[in-house]
Amino acid sequence: MYVNFNTTSDHQCEEGLYKRFCCGDVYKKSDFFEANPMAVQLKLFTDDVEPCSALKSKAGKHKVCAFYLQIDNLPPKYLSKVNSIYLVALCDSSDSKGEYTNADNVVETIVKDIKELETKGIETNSGLNLKGTLICGMYDNLGGNIILGLYASFNSNNYCRICIASKQVCQSMTKEDPNLIRTQKNYEECLAVVGSKSKVKDTKGIKSYCCLNDLNQFHIMKNITVDFMHDILEGLIGFTVENIFNLCVTSKIATMDQIQGLIDCYYFGELDKSNKPLKINLEKKNLGQNASQAYCLFTNLPFILFKFREQLHEIWKPVELLLQILQIVSSYSITDKDIERLETLIHSYLEAYKTIFNEHLRPKHHFLLHYVRVIRSMGPVVWFWVMRIESKHQFFKQVAQKTKNYINLKKTMAEQHQAKVFLAGFVYKDEFIVGKKKLPMGSWSDYEKYEDAVGQVFTADMIEEAQIVNSLQINNTKYKSNYLIEHDNMFCEIDYIVIHKNSYWFICSTSYKVKKIDPFLNSFLLEKCEKFQIIQLKDSKVYEKKHLNCETYVIVDNLDLYHLHK
Repeated sequence: MYVNFNTTSDHQCEEGLYKRFCCGDVYKKSDFFEANPMAVQLKLFTDDVEPCSALKSKAGKHKVCAFYLQIDNLPPKYLSKVNSIYLVALCDSSDSKGEYTNADNVVETIVKDIKELETKGIETNSGLNLKGTLICGMYDNLGGNIILGLYASFNSNNYCRICIASKQVCQSMTKEDPNLIRTQKNYEECLAVVGSKSKVKDTKGIKSYCCLNDLNQFHIMKNITVDFMHDILEGLIGFTVENIFNLCVTSKIATMDQIQGLIDCYYFGELDKSNKPLKINLEKKNLGQNASQAYCLFTNLPFILFKFREQLHEIWKPVELLLQILQIVSSYSITDKDIERLETLIHSYLEAYKTIFNEHLRPKHHFLLHYVRVIRSMGPVVWFWVMRIESKHQFFKQVAQKTKNYINLKKTMAEQHQAKVFLAGFVYKDEFIVGKKKLPMGSWSDYEKYEDAVGQVFTADMIEEAQIVNSLQINNTKYKSNYLIEHDNMFCEIDYIVIHKNSYWFICSTSYKVKKIDPFLNSFLLEKCEKFQIIQLKDSKVYEKKHLNCETYVIVDNLDLYHLHK
């Protein structure tokens, strides 16, 4: 395996810009990383997985707590691959939070190995001594409290792992109080009174010592993370949309059947067809949607309810603000100005939520207050969410279903995973999947029409060898006709994809420029312009047109678009 662990190989840190962990204060203020700029940066994941079907007799009996590691130095395009997440340990879920055993029994072994990496390092074939350390833990909110040694119940008085605000204060708190932030000093003070029945309140939610603190370069009160998948996608979106739907019904704007009918009739597009939301159930957690479905529903909700735009004016503010918050926290590049804007948006959203919906704030609302602090300390929070862990679990579920052997199931799963990793190898490279339908470029129906433009890009020999395909997938991004790519401050519509050996081009005869931003739709209104372009492939996200009232829009779901066209 060859991996360049120098974090600056793909990215140069800039003042006031946050792209990776190395842009945050924790990295910049670390003597260890200053002395070892090529140090391996490890992320520890932990989550429970139910390998057996929830509807069958073995449900719950074989529930497992899985521990994974990932190397954060890898280029971003490889971090999203499930194969870049490595299994470290498996244990019974009951043992990870039992009375006599807990997750520390497993974590102690992991900590021992990481301490060796911190102090002794690894000798490489090139003679380089490569050191490394843990930079963060990644978990859902419940799992985080268990691993970090805090009370697992969110009914406890000090449930937050980042601050010591009481439960009552959290219900109305709309701005972070720096005086309440947990520090290494007050953590030690709380730990000192753990076990004393007369001083339970003084523990501030600390239940036990976390052995991750035994590492030389890591502390649970310094290397803090949040998970916006559970906080926003499986939390705040559900709370906000449920309240909006209820207000629509009580205010007689629309019935629930009308809303469901609009959702059923709405065309979510090719990109979102696998994430199309299920039937809305107001009685179920998160309306009965998973994280991807909740994201798809929420970003398209303004289009779905557009006919009620005027009636929704007085109650729409929480949706509009949360869409802008999601736009920032799901971005891979964040500036200081974005962080300041995020802080304002969070305060406004929480105030609007309390006022319009007349509800106390819930724990997931409170966690949102700490996102600004986490970004400044650790870089963009998109690198610390657990969405990919959920995908990693699928492998172990498949092992249980295929083997149907429940004798020491954890050993079976670990051995199967080890075999898979060995066969796949440790080479990180781009994966290309070319569409089945291929056509020689010379047979392209519009070739003569655009022959002069084509001749400026391709030589005669290239034209003879080049082929046109209907689709192209690179890693996790799929390109096909009618999708939009951003190029030279315009959105270009893909007509054809040309391949020649290991090179790829997009032929685009139609482009769109941004006319204005629509705050209600959280989208750009596009203006069509005929402009033929041949664009060589670059690492580009694809977008899909949204049509409304004979106008064309594209949803602004990340800061790159927002900054480019604001």
